[in-house]
Amino acid sequence: MYKCLALAACITAAIVIPRFTARRVPYNAVTRTRQDVIAVSAALETFKSDNGRFPMSSEGLAALSVAPPRCPSWDGAYVAKAVVADLWGHPFIYRVPGIHNPQSFDVSSAGPDGKAGTSDDIGNWILN
Repeated sequence: MYKCLALAACITAAIVIPRFTARRVPYNAVTRTRQDVIAVSAALETFKSDNGRFPMSSEGLAALSVAPPRCPSWDGAYVAKAVVADLWGHPFIYRVPGIHNPQSFDVSSAGPDGKAGTSDDIGNWILN
C-alpha cells in the first residue's frame, strides 16, 4: 500500500510540478515529453502489478484513469490526469505487446513533427 502511494506521489509530481513551473520558466518540450513518457511507463507498471497484466491495446492509456471492464483488481487512478496528448497535441501511442519491447509495452510520442517512426520520436525504448 505504501509502495503504491509513494509511486502515485512520484507520478503526480512528475506530471504536476512541471506544469506549474512551465508557466514561470520556459521549458523544453522534448524534455517534458520524456518525463511524461517515463511517468506513464511507471503508471503502466503499477497497473500490471495490481492487475497481473498491462492494459490491452484496445483499452489504451484510458485504463490508467478509468477502470476497464473485467478488471476487479484495478486500484487506480494510476495517473493524476487522463493521458491524452503530448505537448504538440499529438496523441500518445501505446502498443502491447510492444514492437520495441515485445515482453511488455511501447509508449511514445511522435515528437514535434507528429509522424510516428521518424528520428524525433520519444519512446520508452529510447529512454531505457
